[in-house]
Amino acid sequence: MARLVIAGGGFAGFWAAAAAARVRRDAPSLASLEILLVSRDDQLVIRPRLYEPDPSTMAVALVPRLEAIDVRFEQGEISSIDAASAEVRLATSAISYDRLVLATGSQLARPEGTPATHGFDIDTLAGASALDRHLRGLAARPEAHQGTAGRWTVVIAGGGFTGIELATAL
Repeated sequence: MARLVIAGGGFAGFWAAAAAARVRRDAPSLASLEILLVSRDDQLVIRPRLYEPDPSTMAVALVPRLEAIDVRFEQGEISSIDAASAEVRLATSAISYDRLVLATGSQLARPEGTPATHGFDIDTLAGASALDRHLRGLAARPEAHQGTAGRWTVVIAGGGFTGIELATAL
């Protein structure tokens, strides 16, 4: 039996799995193809919308959606890929593949210094939740006194889609 491994459980990985399942369904010669999605998280996080209030609503469970299209799920972080052996390696196991889709996305590299200690990001669900808690807490602070006059001042680094949407939402 052939195995397709998809590394990454974001939008690209999920849609790659869904497309492979559709091709498998429509091509009798692929009926025995095993499709396996490997991701460190069992949630599909809707990253483009993490700027919205209550980011905890921006994630859905992957497993039920994958089970509905007969795609297996393995939770774990890939530590390396051995192309010569056709294996992806996790901390405690290795998974062989016949074909590999690499859909691991990107990850924020936080700068050192002041931005790291006083800044927030909306790259992950945890980061967006921390920003949301911080913003909600600002209203509870006392009116302007030493050090709070700028409590409603926000600096957004990034003028792409998400940066503009965040600025507009704020």
